[in-house]
Amino acid sequence: MITTGKGSMELKKHIMLIAMPTPVGFANTLADVSFEQIGLGYIAAVLENRGHDVLLFDAYSRELEELKINEKIAGFKPDFVCLSPTYLSWDVTIRILQATKRISPGIKAILGGPHVSFEPVLSQALRRFDCIDYIIRGEGERSIISMVEDIDTKTISSTPGVCYRNKDGTLHISDELSEQVENLDELPFPLRDIEPLSGKSMRITTSRGCYSKGKGCGFCQMPLQNPHGWRGRSPKNVVDEIEFWAKKGHRSFVCAEGDFLGLSKYGIKRAGEIGEEILRRNLDIRLRVFGGVSGIIAAEKDGVLSTLKKAGLERMYPGVEAGNEEDLKLYEKNITIDQIKKSIDILRKRSIGLQIGFIMFNPWSNSNRLIANVSLLKQIDQAHLWFNFAYRLGLFPGTRLLSRVCEEELLLKPMDSVGLGSELVHNYRFKVPYIAQIVDACAEILRAEVVIRVDRLLITAGVLTSDSTLDENNYPLDSRRSNMKREYEKFKEILANLNNITFFSILELCERNGLDKELENIISRHLTNLEENVPYVEKLCNNVTAI
Repeated sequence: MITTGKGSMELKKHIMLIAMPTPVGFANTLADVSFEQIGLGYIAAVLENRGHDVLLFDAYSRELEELKINEKIAGFKPDFVCLSPTYLSWDVTIRILQATKRISPGIKAILGGPHVSFEPVLSQALRRFDCIDYIIRGEGERSIISMVEDIDTKTISSTPGVCYRNKDGTLHISDELSEQVENLDELPFPLRDIEPLSGKSMRITTSRGCYSKGKGCGFCQMPLQNPHGWRGRSPKNVVDEIEFWAKKGHRSFVCAEGDFLGLSKYGIKRAGEIGEEILRRNLDIRLRVFGGVSGIIAAEKDGVLSTLKKAGLERMYPGVEAGNEEDLKLYEKNITIDQIKKSIDILRKRSIGLQIGFIMFNPWSNSNRLIANVSLLKQIDQAHLWFNFAYRLGLFPGTRLLSRVCEEELLLKPMDSVGLGSELVHNYRFKVPYIAQIVDACAEILRAEVVIRVDRLLITAGVLTSDSTLDENNYPLDSRRSNMKREYEKFKEILANLNNITFFSILELCERNGLDKELENIISRHLTNLEENVPYVEKLCNNVTAI
């Protein structure tokens, strides 16, 4: 059980937890959802309950420059700074920690989260960067208490999951993960840096882990971080948190765990009970959840989607990942193309908006797989968003797909010679060489300001992307909303066709090893066409969201 009583005032520490900024463009895929790091929020709440002076600072949502973060650290004068870097925020994390040590060498830096919990990042981070003092592997709520209260004693060496450099430069690497919290209802609600949340969905997590008990998708670290399987908060506990924030004026919530529905009978039943509890309390909220394809089909069969829709479910983020059977097998998704189409049809019939997770490229991509991917995007009405055409597989530490790349000698550089950010997870070559040129061209388009702008506008207005012209009670939509919806769908089709033409032009050019100048012209033409439509898409999406 997590100790919630106050710790000794003699042990009181000043602890700053920082959610680090991420490069511009990454949040295209979830433009209207906050990117709070809920894991840090839980750590902050546990430490505050122990009586420590805690500051949770969301530099990501505040879109702050590094100088402002450094100023905040200098002003608070913490004993510890705690961060949970991803591969995207790795470089800025190291710069902030180096600046922190210049502010005060005595500040201890503690890192946690999946990216640093597994090799090769774990050992290399401690060897390469003396600005990192400790790393906690796995969940941190239990170990963090020992870290901050027993750091000057020998007991820290026996704390599960804690890793550090010894005075002689050797590494102490814990062979086990930190002890998990089995009953998640015991945890206090996470602290939040609430100011940046205006206009965005508030993130909550209702469960941890994966039903696969240590296996899961071949690219995912979640089963590694939670090897003993799935744990869920009780429906009452979940809705208590939602109601707490609803009373403070927040109306939109996203359940940010990997799979809200799950695959087991209990998981589906629990999701329905959360919906029933929201209805029982008569909460006027909007809900968004991540869910697997199989879970959507099972939830529809059991009537759970209907309950969740009545409780405010407006959008789901299904992990589709691929449009061809070869890649689905590669990713170990255990779903078929037919099941993907069925799940999307279910969401459309329920008038539940959708936004998919999709991986266009991987080391084994070829023209046939890419063509099948684009074909599915078109069929399920997700080809209007360019990021679905551009995302490439990231190979994360500890995952089976990374092991396979190593076994097949597809690494670009030895793992101990690359950085620990994006260059680490994309440190692979393609078995079909020209695929690399396609990836680079699609990424160049994705980084363009006009693409970021258009994708975000379309996502924000995406609540009306279902095929139904009826509401959940089968009443016709009013004429203004119905007309705007048709106009919105028509414009999505225009963008989808533009994206398809550009993608296939790039594919054909790279297959025949065309000239770089030709590729530049394709990219330039695509961006020009988008730029000409920006005023129209702004007006259209603003009208849609105003309904």
